[in-house]
Amino acid sequence: RSTLFPYTTLFRSCVELQWKGFDVIMSRMIGVIGGISGEILCDRLHERGFQCLLIAGREGESGLEKADAVIVEELSHHEEILQRIRALGVSEIILGTGHIVAIELAGYLERHGVLTSNNYEASILAKDKIRYKRELRKLGLNTPKFACFTGHGETELQTALEQVGLPCVVKSSIDRLLPQKCNTEAELRTAFDEVGATDSEILVEEFVDGVDCTIPYLNDMETVTPLMFSYYSKAESCSLKGFGKFESHSLPKETESRVMEYCKAAVEHIPTIGLCRIDAIVTPAGEISILECNSVIVTGIHPNQIDYGLYFIKKEGIDFAGKLVDVSLKIFDRKRTGVK
Repeated sequence: RSTLFPYTTLFRSCVELQWKGFDVIMSRMIGVIGGISGEILCDRLHERGFQCLLIAGREGESGLEKADAVIVEELSHHEEILQRIRALGVSEIILGTGHIVAIELAGYLERHGVLTSNNYEASILAKDKIRYKRELRKLGLNTPKFACFTGHGETELQTALEQVGLPCVVKSSIDRLLPQKCNTEAELRTAFDEVGATDSEILVEEFVDGVDCTIPYLNDMETVTPLMFSYYSKAESCSLKGFGKFESHSLPKETESRVMEYCKAAVEHIPTIGLCRIDAIVTPAGEISILECNSVIVTGIHPNQIDYGLYFIKKEGIDFAGKLVDVSLKIFDRKRTGVK
């Protein structure tokens, strides 16, 4: 369905009455594919004087009651959504969720003349952990030793043991399952079978013992800016299988700065524009390895991702949603004028 909410909502913070001529001027409407970040992105757009069109894959998603207009449609129904966006006169879309179906929708919309806040090719590349790691290697950036497999039989398992060894971390190449650390051959066999059952390519990655960190970056297509250095660890906050207990560690400030500068190269050369996040690890010897990139950062706190929300978004106290909206506006302007 495509719905406009009642006029009292539609014109909320969006109309300026010019009393002399009694003209009504409405601010422009910007679309959001937000997932669990829909509500907070809608709020930030309203605070900046814009209307919000919220595009949701199903009823009940975050922010639907606050948006000025909504489209509730399976996100894979690209043409239907495009026509409804055009009917509402919307030409700009903020991508606030990194789900693959949202990225694919954003790519389709961009190809049909709607400006989006991300770079489709870079987002798709980052979504595939194996392709992303290969690209890092081409750029001369460190990433843990790895091997990938389409099957999960005995031959593949023995190859993984020979090429990567134990302990290792097993991942789905496209996030079908959470990563897990394998300390024994039996654990590796179980992990192989679990990921293989999802029809995802299997990524086996060398386990690197060190300090986990993550750095969010803003990329407005001109400048890449690190927002902070965080000691957030997905393995710890999500209690990933096989990782055991974690000890708190911190790095010297000069090392933090060096890591932020090192990982910045990945954002620049694989242009994940908008608000992205690089996960890395630093060994006791100071060697930096890039683990992966989230090309779209979730900015809302929701029960479905309570660990991430509490241990990263809320803990760090940065208005990530506001920063995403602001950088998106810059990206729209640059795309509109054809600036590269």
